Amino acid sequence: MNIQQIKQEILSRFPNAEETYLDKYLEICSKDDTTDYVEAHHILPKSKSLWPEYISFKSNPWNKVKLSYVNHCLAHLYIAKSINHFAAWTPVQRMIYGTNENSMKYRNITEEDVMVIAKCAEEYKTHYRGDIHHNTGLKRNVGDEARRKISLALKGKKKPERTEGHKQNLTSSIRKRYETYVVSQETREKLSSSIKKYYSENKRILSSAHKKAISDGMKGENHMYFGKTFSNEHKSKISESNKITKRNNQPHWKFYDELFEKYVQWQPITHSTFRTKVVKLGYPDKFYGNMIKSFETEKLA
Repeated sequence: MNIQQIKQEILSRFPNAEETYLDKYLEICSKDDTTDYVEAHHILPKSKSLWPEYISFKSNPWNKVKLSYVNHCLAHLYIAKSINHFAAWTPVQRMIYGTNENSMKYRNITEEDVMVIAKCAEEYKTHYRGDIHHNTGLKRNVGDEARRKISLALKGKKKPERTEGHKQNLTSSIRKRYETYVVSQETREKLSSSIKKYYSENKRILSSAHKKAISDGMKGENHMYFGKTFSNEHKSKISESNKITKRNNQPHWKFYDELFEKYVQWQPITHSTFRTKVVKLGYPDKFYGNMIKSFETEKLA
């Protein structure tokens, strides 16, 4: 297909399409961009609700165009505004909000480009807030006045309490999910590094009034555990879990088994002497008192 045939294909499927935006869309898609960074774009959208039969670039090379990031954003915005289909609006959101700030997309980007992307974001938000639901394409049943009344009615109210049976079902479901869910050490390290980086770059300085408001909001009946009691067994489980978490964060606990062998081998030995000897052997210079207590209670008993 050529551009004119593509236009006729779109109009045959969406006879009420806004042609002003459709022409802008096809103008962008009529030729490849020559910028350093380009992205492949399906001229006839590949969504299952639109033209999934043309998803393959190999079989349908005419449906592929290479666009700069900014033109790619505009292309998705124009086709969405033209046919006003939810499957065309979803990529607009992904293009604008689903990109890492360090992405190649943002290299060599100009101030004018930033303004274009901001415009796309505002257009998407306007559509999202409108009468047409962004996911279904159906008219919203709740008007602005109804939303305001619902908001006023719910202000200050707590979420409804879940029944005991509901809680048990949720707990059972979550446990079953994580019985077979294994997170590798590499993934844990990546997650940890990512979280540390985020908080180091996005430090929030809270005012005294803000801190007090947070504190007051968690006191008394506002606290998540207000009115709840735990059995001794439950308290014991929480305590043991906290101990394990603390141990996992201490480097010397990784050598527990081999250090236990040395502890047995060096008997009798005091806590301070044990620490001095293992540090000389290259183990972490940490407090070993709790580990030795664990040796004595769990292994030597």
